[in-house]
Amino acid sequence: MPQEYDAMAAAQSLRLEPVTVDDVPSLTQIWFAAFTDPELRRLWPDTPGVRKWWDDANRYDILNKPFQRYVKVVDTASADTTGRARITAFAKWDLSMPDQRGRRYPPWCDDMPRDVCDEFIQREEAERKRVMGDEKHYYLDTVATHPDYQRRGAGSMLVKWGCERADEDGVGAYVDASKAGAPLYQRHGFVKCSGGPEPCDNCHRLRLGCTFNYPESVTSSEPGDPHGLLAPTEALTEAGTKRRRIAAACVECRAQKARCSGHRPQCFHCNRRNLTCVYPSSTTRRKGRAPPSQSHQSASPESTSTLSQGASHENESTAQQQQQQRTANPAAASLNTALDRSLLSTDVIRQHLEAFFDHVYPLGLDFFHRPSMMEEFYAGKLPPILCTSICATAAMFVSRSREARVLSVSWAKEVDAYIFGNLNVYKVLNIQLMSLSMFQNFAYRQFGKVWLLVSTAARLCVAFQLNDDRPLAPDADTASMIRRECERRLVWHVWWMDKGLSAGFDEFTCLPNRWMRTPLPNPEHTFRYGLLKKTSKLGDGVEALAAHDAGARAYLMILYTLRSEVLRSTKAIVLGSRSDSSPAAVSRAVATLTDLKDKLADFRTRTPTHIQPTELNMFSHSTTPEFSAYITLNSWYLQTCCDLFRTCLPGFARESAAASFIAEAPPGFVSSWRSLAVSHALRMARLWEHLQALRSKGALHSKQTRLPIGLGYGNMVHQCTKTLLTARRHELYENLVDPINGAPVELTDDIVDELCKSNVGLLDDMSGIAPITAVLQEDVKKMIESDKRSRQDTSNHCEENAHQMAPISSEVQRATLLSRYHPLSQSFDTNPKTVDEIAIQHSDSPQLPNRTLPTSDTDPTTTTTTREYQMQAPGDIYNSSTAHTMNLGELDGVGSSGGGGGLDDGGPLSWSGFAENQLVQDYYVAPSQFDMSGELSWFLSSYLDPDPINGSGVRSSEAAP
Repeated sequence: MPQEYDAMAAAQSLRLEPVTVDDVPSLTQIWFAAFTDPELRRLWPDTPGVRKWWDDANRYDILNKPFQRYVKVVDTASADTTGRARITAFAKWDLSMPDQRGRRYPPWCDDMPRDVCDEFIQREEAERKRVMGDEKHYYLDTVATHPDYQRRGAGSMLVKWGCERADEDGVGAYVDASKAGAPLYQRHGFVKCSGGPEPCDNCHRLRLGCTFNYPESVTSSEPGDPHGLLAPTEALTEAGTKRRRIAAACVECRAQKARCSGHRPQCFHCNRRNLTCVYPSSTTRRKGRAPPSQSHQSASPESTSTLSQGASHENESTAQQQQQQRTANPAAASLNTALDRSLLSTDVIRQHLEAFFDHVYPLGLDFFHRPSMMEEFYAGKLPPILCTSICATAAMFVSRSREARVLSVSWAKEVDAYIFGNLNVYKVLNIQLMSLSMFQNFAYRQFGKVWLLVSTAARLCVAFQLNDDRPLAPDADTASMIRRECERRLVWHVWWMDKGLSAGFDEFTCLPNRWMRTPLPNPEHTFRYGLLKKTSKLGDGVEALAAHDAGARAYLMILYTLRSEVLRSTKAIVLGSRSDSSPAAVSRAVATLTDLKDKLADFRTRTPTHIQPTELNMFSHSTTPEFSAYITLNSWYLQTCCDLFRTCLPGFARESAAASFIAEAPPGFVSSWRSLAVSHALRMARLWEHLQALRSKGALHSKQTRLPIGLGYGNMVHQCTKTLLTARRHELYENLVDPINGAPVELTDDIVDELCKSNVGLLDDMSGIAPITAVLQEDVKKMIESDKRSRQDTSNHCEENAHQMAPISSEVQRATLLSRYHPLSQSFDTNPKTVDEIAIQHSDSPQLPNRTLPTSDTDPTTTTTTREYQMQAPGDIYNSSTAHTMNLGELDGVGSSGGGGGLDDGGPLSWSGFAENQLVQDYYVAPSQFDMSGELSWFLSSYLDPDPINGSGVRSSEAAP
């Protein structure tokens, strides 16, 4: 009853209204939200230019074409940002004939493929002419429903409105419909016209006048043909209708068991993946199917992508290179399996691409330009190995099930095999793959690979001179500027990873600061919209950033140089304090530490007020694409201050100077620095506490419900909690001040308990995604419990407990004061876990409720004792059979043979959709009925309020409901 009541209430709040010029921006937003089909996005990519083109086209039609009627459905119970009723759907009905309205659309935008768009529209118009002829009719040009209001009747209201107008005027109606949208139009009297012989089958069955316009060749057939039939072709039958089945599939589609379109010289499947399309000869078909190992002719689908090709010498034919590699070295070919096969279906890749940009991109992997990359994806130009790498990186955010973990690891292994199998081939693409692989391997605690990959990526960056300032030509276009910015962001990402792994030691550094002569990254909003401008360089210091309105990411790069200097100096002081506690050594150390303190204070002073760590700024940044960079900048600043001031903390921590050394320091200096260390740790914990409070109240205006924190937060949480526990153990509660505003602050045992719990809670989201964060969170919990037990134990075992909580794995770690979580420390583990073991350990396979789908009475596989199919489906798209028995090359053709899974008439399977403000949800399908080649969009659209995309349907005036 509650669900029925909600549906009824929602339907009562919907109202039909005419569209006004003021509604044009909302129409464009609804169009892009409703139409996400890859083929349509190839024609109309989601770029500012195309959005403006849609605004201009709709505005012109509304003002200058009275025969085109725009109607909308508004929700009176919901308001938009202007306070008006929210527009939920709209339709465009054309009441004219083609020769009356002129050109259907204005000249195409530069961002759109003009030739493809012309061909698409010409085919639609030709099909409409062929079906309707010269008969007067109404044409449903567009109907779009916002995803939030699909399956609520808004689309039906728009269709019904036009059908009623057609019935009043006694004319027919026509619509180009997709397979998923056909049931909606059929409920309103539309009939699919199947063509001759006259009348067509559907028109004959319904006793309608068939308007199908036969080709001229049919009426002028040769003498002796009593039926006037056509000579059959590859595309048409002798009746002149489109073939439902092709004569023969190409070799590639046959090897992948994918549905082949039969188009020559290249089918859709091969064209989308840039594969060589070869059709078997008639002799081959008669002799039988050749083994895949003999008939496989696909070339490596390397792309001319502006995002992955960074040098002119990379324009050579990759297909020719790989053919030579196969001939010269058969063993090497086995390493390129990810390139020799077509990979995942378009929809699976698209889901992971969207998850990548929503959840991984903000964490520092921001060296791809989203609009350009999505445009190249829809155009089929992205290298499959790059798609595989992105899928492997984003899969942990898509699903947490065991099958997803296993499949993600298998993708990552394909990428690693490509990387290490192509070390002799220098490409910018390889640096991108290494950077993505570092994130994946770090998340799965494969630290040895991370340590080696970052050094290799750094040397490749230097080889391509990405670290140099390479000025563009004065007349460089926007695409060239975006490509250069992507390369610049790529080398800064490698430098950032190198800085983190070097831990302040020059010996561990692969990209020194003096080598980074390239400008700092542009702010995110200027990068996204291509409004790039000149920025300062790393050597110019923080004072130069204000001149060009730098974003949080540029300030973060400057901060990392300071943090590296802080770590280098403090570690030298701590290590030296164990052997030299003379007054001269102490005096030099105090002078060094004071100088570093002044540099950090100067950095904060020169930081703009709008990116300082305040509650208002956090709330404001939650709506911007730099939200993650803002939180990371302020967290690392406070952590860097803690790294500096913790040298004077009491206890047995490795980061603190020797007790004899501290005893020689001025008393006021030691007490002041201890207060500063605790004050900064307290401010950092308060920052995270407020962040979680905003999220829990729903006041965090972010696109994500998951907090956008990266993999490095686990270490910061550990250090912050450790400092707070030290303050409680030694009662360092006096003279504490807020380091941002200078106000006195209070700290008690109870507050320490609350903040420690809050610190642990900060990692809740990422601990379910990244195994490294789960391990760090568990260690923080153990540290808190150990501290609690040690306070209850009156015996003096503090030093012993400290060594137990911070074990030494190697002499390298001891000599360099590396954290136990540093990749180099972890790499000396004598019994490390494999990535497969970690994937299984940190996975979750939830129990699913039974879901039902009605089955057809005529289905021969269905027993007569039941009419419901119980779906015991796996936790997401990664079903168990796929994850454990299939490799990448086999995924694309799952279930494609046989032509259908019986879901055309699917029942009311509940599905919540992929909301933009959530993690990508798990969705469930029966493996036996899942057709990867048919694309996920078709499957999911059967449960949504469909919108017309392609196909043709005709509604006769005699078929009015």
